[in-house]
Amino acid sequence: QDINNITTRRFPSQSEKCLVAKKESVYFSMNHKLNSAPKKAFTLLELIIVIIIVGILATVGLTSYTNQTEYSRTAEAKANISSMRKLAYEYYMKSGTYIGIISSDVGVGTGADQIPNSANSKNYFYYGVSSSYPPTASYVVMYAERCSAGGKVPNLSAIYDLWWKVDSTGVATQYAYRNTTGSAVITSDWSGCCR
Repeated sequence: QDINNITTRRFPSQSEKCLVAKKESVYFSMNHKLNSAPKKAFTLLELIIVIIIVGILATVGLTSYTNQTEYSRTAEAKANISSMRKLAYEYYMKSGTYIGIISSDVGVGTGADQIPNSANSKNYFYYGVSSSYPPTASYVVMYAERCSAGGKVPNLSAIYDLWWKVDSTGVATQYAYRNTTGSAVITSDWSGCCR
């Protein structure tokens, strides 16, 4: 063999060995930390709790929206009862009593220009003079009943009545309604709606 062709192999010095070991140690510890770090994720319990909370909020929101929408539909009843109240007071001024007043005297009937006395597709309510509380010399009770079928869509599936008591001064002095259980509730919530 030719001595000149032999390459000498150089072995790393002690300081170079330390430097390589240190680099490998840093690389290993960083790689270990990255791989062993806990993964950020939701547990099944957390997801179930969030779904329940969202469901409750959606239910409350939908109920509130439905109630508010139904409340806005009573604007029709307020306007028609106001017209009925004026005609009822005119009747009182002519005759001096409310006795004998009927629905047609307050503009309620089946004609196109009349306030409807039965469910139709143009109205949420139908109207009339109450026979449950017959007219007296000093007051008349008029009602607006929410259509449960045949009325303007959507129809309401439960009993829902609005009642106004008009006195001898022509003012709606009392508001009452029959709720979904059928029991009458006297209140003054909208007593001034028809003045």
